[in-house]
Amino acid sequence: MNANNHMMQNDNAERKTPRTIIIGLDGATFDLILPWSEAEYLPTLTRLMRNGAYGVLDSFPNMNSAAAWSSIVTGTNAGKHGIFDFGEQLNPSRPWHPVTALDRHRNPFWRILTTAGKRVGVMNVPISYPADAVNGFAVSGMDAPSISSEGFAFPINFLEQLRHAGIDYILDVNQLDAVHEREPNHIPTVVRAMVEARTRAFLYGMEQFRCDVGMVVFIATDRMQHYYWGTSENPFDESWTALRELYQLLDGRIAEILARVGEETNVLIVSDHGFGPRRKAKNEVVVILEKTGLMALQHASTNDTLLKHGLAT
Repeated sequence: MNANNHMMQNDNAERKTPRTIIIGLDGATFDLILPWSEAEYLPTLTRLMRNGAYGVLDSFPNMNSAAAWSSIVTGTNAGKHGIFDFGEQLNPSRPWHPVTALDRHRNPFWRILTTAGKRVGVMNVPISYPADAVNGFAVSGMDAPSISSEGFAFPINFLEQLRHAGIDYILDVNQLDAVHEREPNHIPTVVRAMVEARTRAFLYGMEQFRCDVGMVVFIATDRMQHYYWGTSENPFDESWTALRELYQLLDGRIAEILARVGEETNVLIVSDHGFGPRRKAKNEVVVILEKTGLMALQHASTNDTLLKHGLAT
């Protein structure tokens, strides 16, 4: 047992109230979790669902990550917290600008807990840049320009602490379309490295600061599903192999986190929205308008159809 494991176990034993851990899986969907769980690919998520409660929740209407995660961490809708997208242009005379935590109108739970004297750790929650000065640690999410940006983490030397611990933190991955073209049926090495580093970094922070509440968001699900979504409706088809590998990787990392924080910990697994295949918008406009009741198609008579094609007399 290493020193950090020993530190965490001692902290668990001394606690009068259990920790709470929130693990975010960006874009995760029951469309994949449930069949893979039933096939015993995801033992940790299966156990959590069996011993707890789970269900499908409504996301923000346009299923936008910036708005949805802001609602998750503030408990309010976009009309109150003020985050509708990753960028905004309030009027034509002002340029478009990226949205950050400075644009949020409601306090996230970690600010409230810090004020109450609780120790809290926050890692990679979208729209959390610049990192708040919490009673614990905070690492910004995807809205940060880069890990070298001023205000990316708190304490300001937290990334340096991670490097000294042998953890090379990765904020995000890009150009997965090119990687997918080269090797479509396996999880990319850079994605695996990002997940592993985030897990180690989160556990390091939780142990060093002895946090009462911790939240970490894994964005690998969203990033890969944009390019690796299977071509078959059967989730056991070969085209789903890379995504299944990712979900299995995350299932294992969740198991690692839970083993370290103690059995009495309250655990929440959350997602900001579901997912589905990519389709060209121009092919979907009519379908969307029909489903929302904003358009009704008139069914032409046979003669009208023939006239359209110049076949009627």
